[in-house]
Amino acid sequence: MKILMLNHEFPPYGGGAGHAMSNFSRELVKEGHDISVLTSKYSGDKSYEEIDGVKVYRVFSFRKSIHESSSVGIILYLFFGFIAYRRILKNEKFDRVYAFFSVPSGLIAYIGKKLYDVDYAVLLRGSDVPGFDSHKWNVVYSLFKSLIIRIWKNAVIVVPNSYALGELARESLDIKYKIVYNGIDINKFYPVRTERKHKGQKIRLISVSRIIKRKGFQYLFRALSEISSRNSFDYELLIVGVGEYQDTLESLAEDFEISDKIKFVGYVNNTKLVKLYNSSDIFVLPSLAEGMSNSVLEAMACGLPLIVTDVSGSRELVDGNGIVVAPKDSDALINALSSLATKSVLRDKMGCKSEEIAKKKFSWSRVTQDFVSVW
Repeated sequence: MKILMLNHEFPPYGGGAGHAMSNFSRELVKEGHDISVLTSKYSGDKSYEEIDGVKVYRVFSFRKSIHESSSVGIILYLFFGFIAYRRILKNEKFDRVYAFFSVPSGLIAYIGKKLYDVDYAVLLRGSDVPGFDSHKWNVVYSLFKSLIIRIWKNAVIVVPNSYALGELARESLDIKYKIVYNGIDINKFYPVRTERKHKGQKIRLISVSRIIKRKGFQYLFRALSEISSRNSFDYELLIVGVGEYQDTLESLAEDFEISDKIKFVGYVNNTKLVKLYNSSDIFVLPSLAEGMSNSVLEAMACGLPLIVTDVSGSRELVDGNGIVVAPKDSDALINALSSLATKSVLRDKMGCKSEEIAKKKFSWSRVTQDFVSVW
């Protein structure tokens, strides 16, 4: 099949949705499909190149950084992306068009449907679903909800990356949907248990995420402050990633007197990231909202027990391999952390279960089969 994917983010730019699209593309090329991607151009990028057999078209878009796209950047991708989409359609005929995010990619596909009768599927990623992150996007949702519903109505199929996200979408429109989870490259992310810390040393916690308010680190810091004051156990927390909320968190760590326990690692490549996972004991993600976190899947594939909040896709990844706590509940975090930190046998048992689930359900070869079959 000839397949075109639309997304304003593509590695190394952006987050989980871009990485998901990249991995779907790679797996589909392996299976003999002809794959093209229409994405944003940043810095000195080429307007066109082939990467691992994938044809990558890039259009001008003013990004804030490799990790964040501004509102202006999204608007520019929408404008120049549609111009490029129209040009590509004149030269090639595609069997499938997949739009990652309702907006802006879904809007490009929707206009293409109306003007050129080209069918599309829209893949929901989280923030593009009204109600997902009302604290940050409430005004945006109120302005664009009717447009998002129209995009969904005209799609051949709507594809959330978790059951919870699909049900949230149904609160806006009674859609029929098919779930395609994010996947994990189990050849890159795998456990090396000899690197685990030995009994009696401090517990290493790790969280891998964009550092934004929605990730809930402020509640984790409060929990860790209480653990420190009680002297419950010795720990350190690695936060891997970058984002606008880091300065606030650094000040908060000072206020809670836990700065010496927190290390902001910044952005790292996959090789180093695997080593960090494997030198850690517990993965923690205290999000207030989440679609389907790639970092949770990575931690699972590396054999780590999880502590996640009862939100969206995160809860769907816990089945005997971790602890689910309520969002914003620092006391629940204290209990979960204390339980795993003081029970090495339980950590090992949950870590083995994480690895088992990752291999069985979330390898990219497995989820790509679902991706192809949704339409």
